[in-house]
Amino acid sequence: MKKCTLLVCPKVYKRIEKLKTFASGWIPRWQGGDQFEVVGSSNGQYKVDITHRSCGCKKWDLSGIPCTHAIAALNYLDHDIYDYVHDCYKIPTYLKTYSHLLNPINGRDLWPETNNFSLLPPDVEKKFGRPKKARRRELEEPTDPTKFGRKGIKMTCKLCGKVGHNKRTCKNKNAAATSGGQDQTTAPATANAPAQVTNESLGKKSMTMSAKLAISTNQQ
Repeated sequence: MKKCTLLVCPKVYKRIEKLKTFASGWIPRWQGGDQFEVVGSSNGQYKVDITHRSCGCKKWDLSGIPCTHAIAALNYLDHDIYDYVHDCYKIPTYLKTYSHLLNPINGRDLWPETNNFSLLPPDVEKKFGRPKKARRRELEEPTDPTKFGRKGIKMTCKLCGKVGHNKRTCKNKNAAATSGGQDQTTAPATANAPAQVTNESLGKKSMTMSAKLAISTNQQ
């Protein structure tokens, strides 16, 4: 840790750098002094007080690490975010905590035995349903980072070709269905037309052949 050149501990540094990416989706609005009104794309709105290091989501108040809303306001003021991190996460505080030597102790096998009753772990109640294996995601973190959301995407109907709805919610569904039915009924008629022409031509050929045979028999 002495060789670390960061102002805060490495884990806190990674967390803040990750929060910086989420802060780009929030718009800070200056309300005078060090107070901001931070608005998000999902109609979220939080009050940020830089002087008291407080935010409406209470994450900055509880953890001492600026949240995404506070980071958006600090970026607006062009302030260094790491100056607003609590001192307990900074490298000098960490080095002061472990600057004193810790006295060595023996292993558990050499501990003195007592006649007191042994402590048991608390009873665990089995909950209903399948246990969750996925980790708990933060509020700003997307559910699936590999997929993009549908926000900002315009839907186009495949039936009428208009923008703003799909074929399931299309109001002109009946009109499109009737027009499609007319096209299907007219299509077989055009397809059978060549067959009718060929049958008529075959009938004419058969008439000419029979006439020729009748003439040849009369001559004989």
